[in-house]
Amino acid sequence: MPGKSEIAAKKIKSMILSGKFPVNSRLPSERAIAKILKSSQGTVTKATSLLEADGLIKKRHGSGNYILQSALSADVCFFIEKLNDKLNPVWFQAYESFYLAAASSPLETHAMIVPLNENEFITDFAKLPDVIIAGLAMEPDRVKKILDFGRPVVWLEQHSSELPGTSIYFDNFAAGEAAARHLIEQGCRKLLYFTSMFNGRNYYPSTLRFDGFRHGASKYGGPDCIVSSYALNSDSDKMISELGEVLRTTEGVFAFSDVYSTYVVRAALSTGIKIPDELAVIGLDGLPLCELFNPPLSTISQHPELLGAKAFDAVMEILAGRVKDDKIVLPPELIIRESSRRSNVAEKQKAG
Repeated sequence: MPGKSEIAAKKIKSMILSGKFPVNSRLPSERAIAKILKSSQGTVTKATSLLEADGLIKKRHGSGNYILQSALSADVCFFIEKLNDKLNPVWFQAYESFYLAAASSPLETHAMIVPLNENEFITDFAKLPDVIIAGLAMEPDRVKKILDFGRPVVWLEQHSSELPGTSIYFDNFAAGEAAARHLIEQGCRKLLYFTSMFNGRNYYPSTLRFDGFRHGASKYGGPDCIVSSYALNSDSDKMISELGEVLRTTEGVFAFSDVYSTYVVRAALSTGIKIPDELAVIGLDGLPLCELFNPPLSTISQHPELLGAKAFDAVMEILAGRVKDDKIVLPPELIIRESSRRSNVAEKQKAG
């Protein structure tokens, strides 16, 4: 955890970034800064020494402390989770959006790749960043590790408990409800949620999606609607075979992600089930690959580009000294394509 002098140095830098202390001017006296920060003069002296070591100010004997141009820059570390041998596409798109927004700002942005299910993903920073952006699954050990750095954090995923700082996340419950409503409108009554276990336990966003899915099924489908779930296992070939058997008694599938929806398509094809005539399929993420499938896959977009843009705004607020606990919830957008259009089935059910 950072000491008093590190905290004071961070507060002084925030005041510089906010324009309270202009670049190329002399800082107020250490006694005056101590009064502003409600700290001791000794703590401020140590803080200014830290800022000088970082090249942000220059101490001139007998003249005071002067702010250098480099003080306007800030270092941001963006954690991006890796799925197998590829980056998580949602977090990567959010990072791209953030990087583009930061290109014309004083931010120095770098990414840190975090393997899936890896909690001891960081040993140490050569230099701690000013702000951390967490684009990864919020495992308890990971959250603790990130908080222990003592830096402001922008969280890009919903967590089961309150987190300090700014959280910007997708409305998982609403997404599940929207998926159920759409499938029911297409005449589906036997619904399946296809997900996975993470580190041997339920993944909170997945739980929320399933909760929303069941709620939507009850709300729009009534007592005749049956909802079940199936979890991905590590044996892909066995899973495809087992999932295919489950799909024989299913009319509509909501997959945890767009990638997972491709497994559903494979299982359906291997079993001879026609999409969408016999099985409606909808994924979640809004990835471009959905349009390339035959039939094109319906999906629910998380708008990762908006996630990155909102993260940039949050970082600039933090660096300006306006640190606050805030929650920004992004609504889902249903994108309907051929994989879930069963209107002819729905019309026959209404006629019957």
